Amino acid sequence: MLDATIERIPPTMIKILENKTVLVVDDDTPVRDFIEGFLGSQATQVTIACAGNGNEAIDWMKSTVPDLVILDLYMPVVDGYGVIDWMRHEPRTSDTPILVMTGFDDHQVEFDVLEAGADVFLSKPVESRQFCARVNALLRSK
Repeated sequence: MLDATIERIPPTMIKILENKTVLVVDDDTPVRDFIEGFLGSQATQVTIACAGNGNEAIDWMKSTVPDLVILDLYMPVVDGYGVIDWMRHEPRTSDTPILVMTGFDDHQVEFDVLEAGADVFLSKPVESRQFCARVNALLRSK
């Protein structure tokens, strides 16, 4: 989860989040709710969708292409690796930025995730400023 000690991020850091659609994929409901609430508190015109597993995320992306996917790795039904693989092979989402945020702090997992096609790997807990900086960098690159 994010380090919630920073209540508000400087407006210039999160401005790019406005008018974007973010898909949060995590099987842990409190984590999804926290990220959704945190991002929603940073930008007034952001759309945040949530999925509890990779299959729900894939089904959602068949009709809507997000500007960013925030993805957990280890989930039931379809895991994060399956979502990354599907996204990178689907023409509509092949360039969509993917931020993987997981509780595993392992360099081999990080390498595997990046090789699979994710753009950023963060280990939980994540400091709020680092999270926002990565989100902004990915949205700027799109």
